Amino acid sequence: MGKFRNKIALYAIAGMMSASVTGAMAASHVATAMNTMGINLAFSNQIDLKDFEAQTGAALTITSNPLFADREASGDLPPVADRIPVDALVVLPIDEIGTYGGTLRGAAGALESGTSEILSWRQVNLVRLDPTNNSIVPDVAKSWSWNDDQTEITFTLREGHKWSDGEDFTSDDVVFWVNDIMRNEELTAAVWGNWAHGGETVKIKKIDDLNFTFIFAAPNPVFLHYLATSGSYFTPWAASHVLKQYHADYNDNANAAAVEAGYEDWKDLFKRYYHKWKDAVTATERGLEVPTLESHIMASATDGQTRNFIANPYYFKVDSAGQQLPYIDKHSERFLENQIWALEIISGNIDQKSQNVSLSDFPLFKENEERGDYTVRLDDGQIGPVLVFNYTITDASKAFAYSNADFRKAMSVAINRPELIEALFLGLANTDQAMPAGVKFATAEDLAFMTDFDMDMANQLLDGLGMTERDSSGFRMSPSGEEFKIFWEYSLQFTRSPEFPLLIADYWRAVGINVLLKEITTEFLREKENLNTLEISMEWDLPFAWNLLAEPTVYSAPWGVGGPVTGAPWAAYMNSNGAEGVEPPAWVVELRETALAFSKSQPGSDAYLELGANMIRLNLENMVIIGTAGAVPQINVVSNKLANVPDWNLNAYRAGFANSQQADQWSFK
Repeated sequence: MGKFRNKIALYAIAGMMSASVTGAMAASHVATAMNTMGINLAFSNQIDLKDFEAQTGAALTITSNPLFADREASGDLPPVADRIPVDALVVLPIDEIGTYGGTLRGAAGALESGTSEILSWRQVNLVRLDPTNNSIVPDVAKSWSWNDDQTEITFTLREGHKWSDGEDFTSDDVVFWVNDIMRNEELTAAVWGNWAHGGETVKIKKIDDLNFTFIFAAPNPVFLHYLATSGSYFTPWAASHVLKQYHADYNDNANAAAVEAGYEDWKDLFKRYYHKWKDAVTATERGLEVPTLESHIMASATDGQTRNFIANPYYFKVDSAGQQLPYIDKHSERFLENQIWALEIISGNIDQKSQNVSLSDFPLFKENEERGDYTVRLDDGQIGPVLVFNYTITDASKAFAYSNADFRKAMSVAINRPELIEALFLGLANTDQAMPAGVKFATAEDLAFMTDFDMDMANQLLDGLGMTERDSSGFRMSPSGEEFKIFWEYSLQFTRSPEFPLLIADYWRAVGINVLLKEITTEFLREKENLNTLEISMEWDLPFAWNLLAEPTVYSAPWGVGGPVTGAPWAAYMNSNGAEGVEPPAWVVELRETALAFSKSQPGSDAYLELGANMIRLNLENMVIIGTAGAVPQINVVSNKLANVPDWNLNAYRAGFANSQQADQWSFK
């Protein structure tokens, strides 16, 4: 075995002699995921540098991207071996050792609108999802260990890991994030996602510069899956060496300096430099001042039309030939109207696009594969657009209907799903209700609940609400004789296609409900959700088993994680023990209590199955989320010029989009 390992080492050294020794020759002599050359891997296609060197029997010579040659020559950057951790993460590329260079081109709707896919190209977290089997593998963290009851998890970081500005990344940056941001109520009024598991905000204990422990109020067996999926966008650290100067707990002059600079107070200024959603920082020029651990860093201030990123010279990964990742030099994000995407894709001007692409465009994309030099894939993992009426709207002329389950059920059965699916989803989707995915407690009856097209039932339910009188145009009036009209403000980010709201509005008009449509920006839509004034929300995305456990609010009030979808005043009441908000009805309290108990249950146990089934029952009986289509294939356009892009088993926001697909080892052929 020793001779074989030495042979591997010689092959590796041959592939590392210079950055130009790549391509076919390197691929044939250096370990890849397709041919590990006998290297034993504990995790997927990656291994720690020390373990790699122990198995090969030789030190791995690290080489740098030629992009940094001038900066290295001038002394602006230290040698690459001094820029990576002592125990860097070695990645065996999916198919072949990559070549440096190129710009990965993408498109989104606007800043803060459909940008999570491109964020996922460069995103890192403590751990990553291995999409081949949904297991958890190390990423920023070198390792972790749980205590016996899974209430505490200790992480070990990589010695010598540095921020993109060259400063050391240590446990202090995680401690600062927990204690001075998450647990600071002035900065974080409501803790998001799994970080408030068990009803209390996570606590942290620093062990030393490389080790720390997260402490939860209840067993949290799904925590790692949360970090690797929908939690992957929200990294549990902050650059304390930069941000402390803006924090009043560390700078006595922080508030005065903020006011002098034209801000309301120190908190207002601090939030310009830190936001849980990283893209909110890189949406302004301040993104240039805040370092990152991601594969690419902001290259220049955005002009609102484009946003550009460049490889991080301090990135913590190398390939099995010793080349520092990422291979691709630059990321380019353009903000385009949804209708323009198709033309740009078939013209070959976008290298990877999936988020918010309409399935109805599949024939066009397929027909133009050769012209655009790309391949169109149909991935699993999506749900069709959903409709969530604002149950807590303060407008009494709407509240009588929106807060009534019979009204919502009428709106559900008034939708002709087979026709809708044929028109918008090429007949490839199911007529499912909005349901969690991949859970054993969801039955066929649950999926079919109130999905049959039944105008007679819809009319009977609406008549039962007292909406029997009609105006001169034939539209139903409220029981008091007033005009009744749904004012549906929507964003194309969530409708997926401009035809969707038009079709739904026609179905509802056919049962006498008037609908006024207006397209608005995603940013404005979220503002109205937070103000409790949006009449219909569409942000809910189907949770998978791990999200359902990790984030109880996904499937209970306010039915969202990044922001409220509906029921925000109810959630405020429950979270403040009645000091704020509006007291919710009994079924909402029961659903929230059920969701919280479910999040503490052991996956697969009898309690887990019973509580999960009860969550579904309460949501369906009250028709919280109206689904339109299920099992919708997700278009994924991938340029044929890209190498090392695996087949995606799952492609959805709550699965982290490309985060699990290791975009840092994608390269151009």
